[in-house]
Amino acid sequence: MEKLKLIIPTSWDEITLRQYEQISQLKPGDNETENLLSILVILCRLTDAELKCIPLHYYAEIFSGMEWISVTPEPKLIDSIKIKGELYNVNKNWNNLTFGEAISIEQLLMDNKVDANSYGFVLACLLRKPDTTFNAGQVMELLEVIKDELTITEVLGLMLGFSNGENNYTTINSQVYSSL
Repeated sequence: MEKLKLIIPTSWDEITLRQYEQISQLKPGDNETENLLSILVILCRLTDAELKCIPLHYYAEIFSGMEWISVTPEPKLIDSIKIKGELYNVNKNWNNLTFGEAISIEQLLMDNKVDANSYGFVLACLLRKPDTTFNAGQVMELLEVIKDELTITEVLGLMLGFSNGENNYTTINSQVYSSL
């Protein structure tokens, strides 16, 4: 086997949404060593065979450089981003969402399912290229791009861009239900 070269991320700014989703699936109460090895596989995109080739004495050095993972990602407010060279803006106004978008996002919120595994879907509904409208047929395609192209700090920053947008979501949400 060739010599293995590990590229170890140094912050959440280097972790894609897909990687973050995979890490979020790990259970904190499970075997800590197994979780650390799983995180290493996820972050460095290793196979099990490659993981087994790493000499045991390197693990302490590898994990000492990954202390950042125990700190919650800190997003910065973002209201637009380039994905594969194309500009996307966050729809910051709840009233500008289509009925389908609003219901999809609302259902996640009502079911308390807005977590790492739903961030991409919410963003796929909220992100728009300039001068375009929502296209339900492209949500799943954009979702896959978001998962692989955006970092978790970018995703959280874009979500923050929506929640701090032109209308505070909580206020709009209560108004919608009081009018029904």
